[in-house]
Amino acid sequence: MLGKLRNFYIVESNGELGGMRTMKILFVADHTLFRDGVKLLLKQSNLLEQAEDANGLQAALTILGKERFDLILLDIKLRDAIGLDSLREIRKLDNKTPVITITDDEDFHLANQAIAHGASGYISKTSSSAELVDAISAAYAGKTYLAPDLSQHLNFGAPPNSEVSDISILASLSDRQREVLCHIARGSSNKAISAKMNISQNTVKAHLATIFKILGVHNRTEAFYFAARAGMPLE
Repeated sequence: MLGKLRNFYIVESNGELGGMRTMKILFVADHTLFRDGVKLLLKQSNLLEQAEDANGLQAALTILGKERFDLILLDIKLRDAIGLDSLREIRKLDNKTPVITITDDEDFHLANQAIAHGASGYISKTSSSAELVDAISAAYAGKTYLAPDLSQHLNFGAPPNSEVSDISILASLSDRQREVLCHIARGSSNKAISAKMNISQNTVKAHLATIFKILGVHNRTEAFYFAARAGMPLE
């Protein structure tokens, strides 16, 4: 049963397959054990016909340039991408294949951003196997799935004090702000950042002030630790 609620379709968690055929699925995640565990689960559920693995964004883009899939399962915390950058890049290359995003955090704000950027579903790694099947069922039906724990917030809107994950905060930075943050993490001075990005030092300072405010930090060191904690690629 599907119920529409503020642009999301919430599937009742029953783990039923709804007549779905087996699928060719691309698994995008850094950790082999995680990928293998999900594949085993889907094989047991008779959902998986063929699988390809990608251990990062670039590997996924290479595979998608050659093959087509029925579904993409995307861990949005990758070694070579931050937050929803991976989803955006995949959508540039392939805007038709359903993508279910998987994350460590049950973050309403990040879920909202993921759906806005074309994800067909958002679940956390704490979700049950039935919820994963439900998310795939929704994607198969052309609907959008949100984990039940998050969907409860939709009845009243996002709680004003709901926790926001570090990845969600980083995802709210503009491309230029994230570029400045990467230079900060590498230890570049304002002068060096100015030269590398071809912007004035005053503009660099303005970016820094905005970045510190968004991240809730006070200096470069705290900004670096914030980015590292969230898994932001710094190379």
